[in-house]
Amino acid sequence: MLPLVMLTLTLAACGGSGKLPESCVSAMEAYAPLADNPDFSGYPMHIWLQDANGDVKAATAAWNKRVEADYEAIEKRAGSKSAELQMENQAQQCSRWLEKFEQYKN
Repeated sequence: MLPLVMLTLTLAACGGSGKLPESCVSAMEAYAPLADNPDFSGYPMHIWLQDANGDVKAATAAWNKRVEADYEAIEKRAGSKSAELQMENQAQQCSRWLEKFEQYKN
């Protein structure tokens, strides 16, 4: 039973069930003040913020909607393990971005 609980906690921490990982939400929040800096224009957060006219909440909600759709598509095509792996990879990538944004601010 304990491994199932640990798996559930792990999946919840990285998003699980197609929800945008918390590290991505944090990355979006950290990215917003950097959005006008040309050195940071290549990040996906740039497009989401641009489409939402700079509204961080709206950009995050749109990104979450996309992640949910992608998760469902992967789950249907390749199964839930593949979808969860994709979510874990996304969470790790967002953590790396977040670290970079926070280093730049300091």
